[in-house]
Amino acid sequence: MDLVDEIWAPTLTRARGLPEERLHVRVDGEYSFVETLRHLLFASDAWIHRMVLGVPNEMHEWGVPPSLPADAPPDTGPSLEEVVHVREQRAARVRAHLATMTEDHLRVRVGGPWDASDLPLEHRARTIDCFRVVFREEWWHHRFAVRDLAVVERG
Repeated sequence: MDLVDEIWAPTLTRARGLPEERLHVRVDGEYSFVETLRHLLFASDAWIHRMVLGVPNEMHEWGVPPSLPADAPPDTGPSLEEVVHVREQRAARVRAHLATMTEDHLRVRVGGPWDASDLPLEHRARTIDCFRVVFREEWWHHRFAVRDLAVVERG
């Protein structure tokens, strides 16, 4: 989680230098900056909070699913700071859990976010796989956010 904070910190600083409405602008049909963070909230809720921590119905109402429909209405959702606050709360919970985990915990098979409850154990994802999905999402979406933020900054 520290690595996630490290990669996002300078980008959030840049974003905070822009007017809030610019952070809700979509570039080339992709998520806006704020929607990107909301998508990462969705991914973390699905893969870590629900699967690893076992919190039922943990999907935050601000979470944005993986595909943005072509006819999606404009982004008029929560502010950057509101979304960052929720992400920080969720990250604190994950950090507390990680502090108690051993290597054996990382190998436990927990399934995937949409797996049927009767899915055979050998087809379920391991805990470490759930973390990998989220870290991969964080890395890729950070790259997309930086790319699109440059466009938004230019106006």
